[in-house]
Amino acid sequence: METESNEDAKAVYRCSPGTIFLEEKVKKPMSLRSRLAEKVRKTCSCSPGKAKELLFSFFPVLEWLPSYKLKEYLLGDMMSGLIVAILLVPQSIAYSLLAGQEPIFGLYTSFFACIIYFFMGTSRHIHVGIFGVLCLMVGEVVDRELQVAGYDSLDSHKGQITVLDALNENTTHSPFDQNQTVAMTCDRSCFAITVGATVTFMAGVYQASVSTRLIGGAPLNAPNSLRTPRCRFCPAQFTAAIFFSSKFALKVPGAAFLLPLVPSGVLLPEATASTRLIGGAPLAKGHILEYNPSVLTCNTISDHKLAMGFLQFGFVSVYLSDSLLSGFATGASFTILTSQVKYLLGLSIPRANGIGSLIYTWIYIFQNIHLTNICDLVTSILCLLVLIPAKELNEYYKSKLKAPIPIELLVVVVATLASHFGHLKENYDSSIAGTIPTGFLMPKSPDWSLIPSIALPALSIAIIGFAITVSLSEMFAKKHGYEVKANQEMYAIGFCNIIPAFFHCFTTSAALAKTLVKESTGCKTQVSGIMTSLVLLLVLLVIAPLFFSLQKCVLGVITIVNLRGALRKFLDLPKMWKVNKVDTTIWLVTMFSSALISTELGLLIGIAFSMLCIIVRSQMPVSTLLGRVDNTEVYESINVYKNLNIPQGIKIFRFEAPIYYVNKQHFKMTLYRYSGVDPTSLAAAERKKAKIEKLRRQDGSMEIKTREETAHCLYKEQQPVHTLIIDCGSIQFIDSAGMNTLKEVLKDYNDIGVQLLLAQCNVTVKNSLRNGDFFKREESTVMFHSVHQAVQFALNVQEQSDAYLNGSAV
Repeated sequence: METESNEDAKAVYRCSPGTIFLEEKVKKPMSLRSRLAEKVRKTCSCSPGKAKELLFSFFPVLEWLPSYKLKEYLLGDMMSGLIVAILLVPQSIAYSLLAGQEPIFGLYTSFFACIIYFFMGTSRHIHVGIFGVLCLMVGEVVDRELQVAGYDSLDSHKGQITVLDALNENTTHSPFDQNQTVAMTCDRSCFAITVGATVTFMAGVYQASVSTRLIGGAPLNAPNSLRTPRCRFCPAQFTAAIFFSSKFALKVPGAAFLLPLVPSGVLLPEATASTRLIGGAPLAKGHILEYNPSVLTCNTISDHKLAMGFLQFGFVSVYLSDSLLSGFATGASFTILTSQVKYLLGLSIPRANGIGSLIYTWIYIFQNIHLTNICDLVTSILCLLVLIPAKELNEYYKSKLKAPIPIELLVVVVATLASHFGHLKENYDSSIAGTIPTGFLMPKSPDWSLIPSIALPALSIAIIGFAITVSLSEMFAKKHGYEVKANQEMYAIGFCNIIPAFFHCFTTSAALAKTLVKESTGCKTQVSGIMTSLVLLLVLLVIAPLFFSLQKCVLGVITIVNLRGALRKFLDLPKMWKVNKVDTTIWLVTMFSSALISTELGLLIGIAFSMLCIIVRSQMPVSTLLGRVDNTEVYESINVYKNLNIPQGIKIFRFEAPIYYVNKQHFKMTLYRYSGVDPTSLAAAERKKAKIEKLRRQDGSMEIKTREETAHCLYKEQQPVHTLIIDCGSIQFIDSAGMNTLKEVLKDYNDIGVQLLLAQCNVTVKNSLRNGDFFKREESTVMFHSVHQAVQFALNVQEQSDAYLNGSAV
């Protein structure tokens, strides 16, 4: 019969010289215990060389600073650092309003971020500091918590400890006393920065724990332990960072603040855990660190929210594509612009939060438009008329200018002088920046009682922050031919938020606009960041009070003008649509949801929609039939290219996705449709014809045939295809559901006399097929290294089969 002839033909071809045989390497089996022991040995071993390597990896400045080329790099670094600082001063003050903070805190934030990234960052060019989108997100959280705490925009400071009092009087007490309410101890601005700092701390914790749960350093020896009281705070996986006290207690007698807390390994109630401390220095042998449960309010911490950062939720960043981030930034830009309009018009309206905040804000604006302050409006128009053309000229002539014109600083200086000598506050009731003190506030720990309500917003802020930082650092590293360490960048941006949170700062990340300025003005290394910090220090210690009369509308204009880049993304939509329609759809969905719903929900909607697109693409991937290019062994899609040769009686099918439970049915149906041979339809026709044959048999008009013979005859009447080849080059893996589907397909086609061959399977797919008992006969007759080899095999089998049948007929 024909089946026997096919087997004989396959046996002949199997021994032909064109067949490729490979012998796999035999891997030495290793038990799980051995693998764990090897991992522990590599991780926990300690030597001077390894300690030095660890220290250098955590503080990259120790590696590159000794080889700093003074004559070659210093001038460019100083110039770029100075120019960025000049641009940063007015922006820091302006973005403070966006974050719901006093102007001084924007300067603090920029100052500390530059210094910390200098020590911990691996990118030579990015600028880490205030970023408008993050300021907006922080401001929304701050405003919400102010409303919950009972503050309003006309909050009286009487009887309260203000931020300025704390600075000017150099007070050493904490605004949050254990036995007093927030309203009795802290004014609105004080509580606002407390919320902002707590959000920043949590965002930094999330960011620093993305890559690993351990901070770095040497593990504690067995006698070391951390004792924790039985409270809900303990599972939050925090441990003390030992900075100043030899007692290692959280509450330092006579101090004004708690020692900082940093993430560490898993700490369970009444448990002992090994951990690692910042800087690579383990605790002295046998030393005990104790928490004082009477100092901390442990029962207010939400375990499940805090655990999110430590359960490796950094995987979410995988779904933050460029189109998603761009759409989010553009959508948030509309919200930023809307939030600044009230300053341009001099209106006193509440800040809308939550779903539809942008729409509600415009409603408030139009309801109070008749109260517009004419002085603020005229000032805003004049500033716009100066800033926009100057910014465009800077952009147009950036290749010819050695440094951009510091138009923002010039506008701030002129506006401040005009406001001071024109007495705009007294004569026209214009809103001004007010007192901006000199010096630094005493450090203060975040308010742990706020963590349950800000943990989730902090996660969104953290995701955006580290996604932008890592993407920018990698982009500029690729452009200038050096490498950055993504894990270290996570740590760097995390600690750029964790440490400044104790010094009254809010969230930072890489900022694209200032990074571009930094790069274009000769920056070579992060020494430029130190130069920027020195200029900001001069402003903080001497110059800051001079901005007392600066109108807030000027700061609002500066913020709006800096949104030009994000808003211009609309001009790129036609090109984006031509390149990739799915990415453009993601951009539009994220942009509209971020603008019209809220920034936090907009980000979540964007991520969810991006994941949905990935699922849909995986569930319904591209499939095609292949044809051979003349005089080559190359096979391409017949839907894309013309003049391809299709081997007679052979169908070559390519499926461009893994075969797993999500798309198994799609694979099966697409294969049947593209091959033109549907075994299920033939089986249904066979059953119908068998019923007719049964009736005829009863009349003795037809002899009985077996099911296989009947189906085979039916197929021969309809289709000339004898071989179906599946090109597995784009199939990354096959799960158990996909394996069962492939077995069903193989059986269905074998029943109608069509042989199924696989080509270009990777090692993972091969192993899955072998372990799943897919090969009922010799593997070399089913699986081939190339499509062309499979085609040659099929043609030879058919040729041998025809010769056998012709010989039998003779």
